[in-house]
Amino acid sequence: MLTLSLALGLVIRIARGRGLSGLGDLHVQALWLCFVALAAKLALVILSGNGVVSVQRFGPAMHLLLYVILLLLVLANLSIPGMPVLLAGLLCNAAVIAANGGQMPVTTSALIASGQPDVVSWLARQRDATHAVAGSGTPLAFLDDWLGIAWGPLHTVVSPGDLLLGIGLILVLNLSATPPGKIAVAH
Repeated sequence: MLTLSLALGLVIRIARGRGLSGLGDLHVQALWLCFVALAAKLALVILSGNGVVSVQRFGPAMHLLLYVILLLLVLANLSIPGMPVLLAGLLCNAAVIAANGGQMPVTTSALIASGQPDVVSWLARQRDATHAVAGSGTPLAFLDDWLGIAWGPLHTVVSPGDLLLGIGLILVLNLSATPPGKIAVAH
């Protein structure tokens, strides 16, 4: 979802005549935290999917730690337009993940609607340290991955937090950098 939001944000930016060059004026503090979190998330998903038992056991706690890292990144940059929306999305996802033992619940109906019915049994076998099948007693179920999207090549499930994250990213890309013809002034 964030990849789609990034692409959409860049397309909107270009369509508005702002180009990509002004993005260099976007001063994000501690951006390296984003790359640490992304690399760790990819490692969690790949290793737990391949049955690495220790990752499956400790993965949910690591998943929560990734959200702490991302929250620190966003809080360090809260003055950037769009970051408060990103913060709201992160808090929504962190809340439901924390309430569910470090895993994001995913509804069966969303997986089916997104064209991924085989993922239901895969998650039921606990093959993913960061996601689990949602049930009737899932805490904060309104914040889990319940929206299934199957649109062209896109087949995914998203949560309200994911939607806020996507909107926040689009806002950051389109509201923060210096507009054409303006000179950035360092403080």
